[in-house]
Amino acid sequence: MKRIPKSLRLAAVMLSIGALIAGCSSSATTAPTQVPATPAPATAAASQAEATAAASSAAASSAAVACPQTSKTTFTVAMIRWTASDIYFNGEQLGEQIEKDRIEKDCGVTINWKVFGANDDSQQLNALQADLSAGVDGVDISPYEEAGFTSIMQQLNAQKMPVVTHGSPIPNAWQLFVGIDNTKAGLIAGQAAVKALDAARGTGWRTQTGIFIELRCIITATFDIGRDKGYHEAIDPIVAASGGKITIQTREVSCDDSKARQATDDLITHYGQNDILGILAIDGDSGFGAASSLTAHGMTVAKTDPKYVPDVAVDGSEAEFIAMSTGTMTDAAEQPAVAIGIVAERLLYQEMATGQLIAPTSNSTFDMPDYSGAPWAPVNVTASPSGVVDEQTSFTGAWYEPQTFDAASLSLDDHWHWANILDQSQTGQWPHYDSTGCASGCPKS
Repeated sequence: MKRIPKSLRLAAVMLSIGALIAGCSSSATTAPTQVPATPAPATAAASQAEATAAASSAAASSAAVACPQTSKTTFTVAMIRWTASDIYFNGEQLGEQIEKDRIEKDCGVTINWKVFGANDDSQQLNALQADLSAGVDGVDISPYEEAGFTSIMQQLNAQKMPVVTHGSPIPNAWQLFVGIDNTKAGLIAGQAAVKALDAARGTGWRTQTGIFIELRCIITATFDIGRDKGYHEAIDPIVAASGGKITIQTREVSCDDSKARQATDDLITHYGQNDILGILAIDGDSGFGAASSLTAHGMTVAKTDPKYVPDVAVDGSEAEFIAMSTGTMTDAAEQPAVAIGIVAERLLYQEMATGQLIAPTSNSTFDMPDYSGAPWAPVNVTASPSGVVDEQTSFTGAWYEPQTFDAASLSLDDHWHWANILDQSQTGQWPHYDSTGCASGCPKS
């Protein structure tokens, strides 16, 4: 039975993400258009009583979330993120909007965002500096190239400015970082590829000649480094046991589906179809870019076929779910975008409202009673990271870690998937996936 995530306020209003990001600039606060959305019953046959009970449960659980005492009624936040066309970061911003709506309603305050999106660290820095000059109460950053932000972060630290980062932490600076364990995510996806090969071919493939194609995004980015490590944890023992017959061929494709397709095309042409064992994509765009290459080469076959080539990724976007439902992709390790946004907004507001920076002194979990039962729970807290955490560059403060999970462990229609929450926020209906691959265009659940 599909579950309705608690406290997502789907019985109330949800934003249109297109309206939210259409006017991204460092000088203007977004004014999202909100549309009514009713929570879908857990199944088509669920009664109105069940839907009402779910909505009541969400409302009751949200009451358990306290509002910090504050003398301020209005807060301004500089929000610096990746480009407005990036679906994953739209999912994170949706989570932030969901939590912002809750805070404003429950706590009686107003939070104004100054949103700027670009896949360029110099543009992001210029926008942040402009916002700081105009005056803000807090900073929310998803850096494109995190190392470029160290100097300005150190200045913000000296000013005791509330700062939350997500996507990647900024090195050598104090912050609250919200993000998944990328090494674990790569390991989950890599294990899914191995499991699919064993199911289709038996274990004999492990002693034969072949290659895994690894499609990396930005080889210097911390999320990329972590996921690469996880993939190698899954595949390297097999490579070693094969005595060199199996190898991993790596290409950097900038998180771009067209570059991923070209790289996959080139390697298939060079090695031949029979030697391709699997695709290990750092992100979803690269994964479905590779899927289009496999299809073009006639290599998309049933999962039970001995020639099956698994294609796995890390993200859990709607495009990946469509590819998974049609059989052109195998699985994804899901990084829960909406959850990361919710946690980031909750932490930042707490710091702004109290005027005190959060500084955990021991490892713990972040209590979120309104999201009990979520597949990304618990949110683990690693206090004052030092050295390298999850291949992240050294930083201080705390790492808040929602759990990554195997997307295929839930129904693709499940209401916990961030891609489905994003789709519902835009259309007012929950998506449904079938063998034709349709989601937004399908009959809704």
